Amino acid sequence: MEFLTTLGFWGCYALASANFAERRKLQDEIHQQTVVSVSTQVTAHPIVDIMEEFSGSIRLEDDGLFEDGLEIPDTRHAVLHFKHQPEVVLDQNGYSLPKWNVSWQSPPGMAYNMLGMVMRRQFVRLYHLAKRGLLCKADAKTWSNILHDIDYADYCEQIRPPLFAFGVLVRRIRGDVVVRMAGGEEESLDNTLARALDIVDVGKCFSVMFKRTKGKIVVFEDVCPLYDNDSAIREDLRGMLA
Repeated sequence: MEFLTTLGFWGCYALASANFAERRKLQDEIHQQTVVSVSTQVTAHPIVDIMEEFSGSIRLEDDGLFEDGLEIPDTRHAVLHFKHQPEVVLDQNGYSLPKWNVSWQSPPGMAYNMLGMVMRRQFVRLYHLAKRGLLCKADAKTWSNILHDIDYADYCEQIRPPLFAFGVLVRRIRGDVVVRMAGGEEESLDNTLARALDIVDVGKCFSVMFKRTKGKIVVFEDVCPLYDNDSAIREDLRGMLA
């Protein structure tokens, strides 16, 4: 009886050892794949799915990554739009974006959120260093890589501050609010922006901080009504009130 018990124990041990050896062999095969190209369907969080399925070194190039852009909250909520999707690498050391020179560790389910945070941090840091002319050689190379990936001209247009200008309220009929800015032509305002003109009478001038992007007024704030005898009205604007 004791012999059978001993035989059973060693049999189970042998089976467990075989299973362990098989699992170890599978892990070794995964780690030998130094770079694996992964093509995925566009999903909400592609990186999270990859992270939980693999433990090797993986290059992730997903056309759906930040397809709506990456919001930069501290710059008037401008959005970075990408001309080239950044390459994310996952290996035994964690995640990294080689061209952006950032790396991070992430718990399961948080990889996508962490990616956005480290990209924002690196972009804002290098953007301000570049503005002040303080980029070192390594940072200058990284900044060049970032500019290659993003639509920088569009970003600069988004963060361009509004300008001070004069205008006249041409008409306000059933929600259709039309203005004419000094030196410009008549144009309609978005209903949200038009609320700033509630204190201005039709046919009267006003001063405003405004910005136009791609031919459309996108910022319209700090409106102040002006009147015929107001000293703030320049002579070249008095014709707008006639």
